[in-house]
Amino acid sequence: MTRRLPTRNDAILAACGLALYVPAIGRYGLKLLALLPLSILVGYAVERGAAALQGKRPDVYGIPVWILLPLAFPPALPLWMSLLSLAFALVITAV
Repeated sequence: MTRRLPTRNDAILAACGLALYVPAIGRYGLKLLALLPLSILVGYAVERGAAALQGKRPDVYGIPVWILLPLAFPPALPLWMSLLSLAFALVITAV
């Protein structure tokens, strides 16, 4: 089976998602900026773990999800709940 690399559309979605962080940080604060690298780290770890359990190479199709999903969370939501919900969403879609 060949490895699926991120397509051009994934890169465009990720770039647009990063641009959305500028006004969101101005409105909701720096907590959102702290959530971005954590969500990327958790997203990569979950996809890597799911691929290892399935015996496949990891796909990185979830990059736009890792970037856009934290923007949908309420600002008062604790970081651990945000990361847990991201991991849950990726597990549901990866299996």
